[in-house]
Amino acid sequence: MNTYPSIKNILNNPFSLSCRISFLFFVIGTIGILLNVEFAQLTPFHLLLNFALFIYSFEQRNNLFYVQVLLLFFAGYSLEVIGVKSGLLFGNYTYLENLGPKLLETPILIGVNWVLVSFSSISVVEWFAQKFKIKLNQLIASILGGLLMVLTDVFIEPIAPILGFWEWDGGIIPLQNYTAWFFFGFVFCYWIVQQQLHNKSKYATFLYLLQLLFFVSLNL
Repeated sequence: MNTYPSIKNILNNPFSLSCRISFLFFVIGTIGILLNVEFAQLTPFHLLLNFALFIYSFEQRNNLFYVQVLLLFFAGYSLEVIGVKSGLLFGNYTYLENLGPKLLETPILIGVNWVLVSFSSISVVEWFAQKFKIKLNQLIASILGGLLMVLTDVFIEPIAPILGFWEWDGGIIPLQNYTAWFFFGFVFCYWIVQQQLHNKSKYATFLYLLQLLFFVSLNL
């Protein structure tokens, strides 16, 4: 008896298909960057692919869901514009070229990154709580989600200049960056929980773990 899932079953399962595609491009991206760092120029494509898979695999999509995603996108992008222009939120930094086209000195796709990281972080918290039958109130869940967002950033920051993402003035990552990430991450996660969106994307959980593994691997 064939125990492997058929192609038809995979195509009819958005979660399974999305995970397989993500894993394939994770392997390609990791090997590509390790062989030649210029491979990081394909980052905008990778962000858009993950975003498309996130939307595709999300349960119960409706017009309100798309509006909520757009709100998160614009909120994240706006924070980065303020951050770049003023230095008041995260510290003084400059975006480089490998995150795609810029508007107001800020990559437009950085809003996509905020959507994916916030959704994936709070989804991991939800998965963990369900797995171990832990009851978390909305406040605690959002705090944990914010901490997971900071954890991701901890592994991105050291290699961001090498990958052509952004660079800090003086090459020093300020503590302010991490505190701001936690604060705004908490706010984003809390909003997602309030809208009852945190438990509707198993793919987001997989994406968090995959992305964390990706950046940890590059750091090593």
